[in-house]
Amino acid sequence: MAATLYHILNTLHRAGGRNVPAHKLPWVVDDFPAINRALNMSYITRFGTDNNSTFSLTRSGYDAIDKEPPPMTAFEVLKKTVLFFFFARPY
Repeated sequence: MAATLYHILNTLHRAGGRNVPAHKLPWVVDDFPAINRALNMSYITRFGTDNNSTFSLTRSGYDAIDKEPPPMTAFEVLKKTVLFFFFARPY
């Protein structure tokens, strides 16, 4: 893995890893190609608009830097369960 990509993922992990506002990340213009690569490889996700973006590490992002992802919250478990039963219903 490229050093800048590893730096991007580690920086996001140190900042909390989940729903981190873009203005709290110390990324510079030279990091943008690595950020785009991380987005394209689904290591990170971006939500929001240009002025109000948040970034999160995905499971594959945690795997890429050999870190354990945090446990799922009760809301995430509920959301996955609802989605499972919504799409798994018999026709």
